Amino acid sequence: MTPTHPTPEELPALTSFLIQTTTWRSLRLKLVAIPGSGPADTWAWLNSLFIAVGGVLRTENSSCWDTLQKLDIEARDVCLQEFIHLPFATIAPNLRELKISFHRILNSYRMVEGFINPKKLRRLEINARITWKDDVLPTFWYHTLGQAANLESAKVLDYGCDSGSSIFHFSGTVSFPVSNLTLTTLAPDQRAGS
Repeated sequence: MTPTHPTPEELPALTSFLIQTTTWRSLRLKLVAIPGSGPADTWAWLNSLFIAVGGVLRTENSSCWDTLQKLDIEARDVCLQEFIHLPFATIAPNLRELKISFHRILNSYRMVEGFINPKKLRRLEINARITWKDDVLPTFWYHTLGQAANLESAKVLDYGCDSGSSIFHFSGTVSFPVSNLTLTTLAPDQRAGS
């Protein structure tokens, strides 16, 4: 079955519907590129959706997705330049399960803090070719495991992408050991050559 694509005229109505429905508990967004147009159109709409949700937060001082507990974004055609446009900590503060599938994430700095509310999170899965720069990879795991007290499952499928040096230098703010009493699944899957 060929997926349908909203026309440019229909996209604002779809965005408005997703924002004005304030009782979402679960959302699954599967985005595919329109044949012949490339993945840019896919990311542009997704980015505009999150900007619009953030706009509601700024103007009304409350999130329209307060009840959202599970979010699954599948956009395998998308290559993110940065992970900056997904502020789930503010637009979906009660998110318990987050699954993200992109083609590639070139800048992972924003994955460390602020993109999710770690106190609520129970399941996290990120599936993308991720470029880990500097000490972002161990810092990501440190913050995720240390701050997400209710985390039960964490999977990062990064396909063995660039992680730079294998020698990590933690800042003075990192204290060991890191403990998490609820975690039952930890999968730092680095599939080389996939």
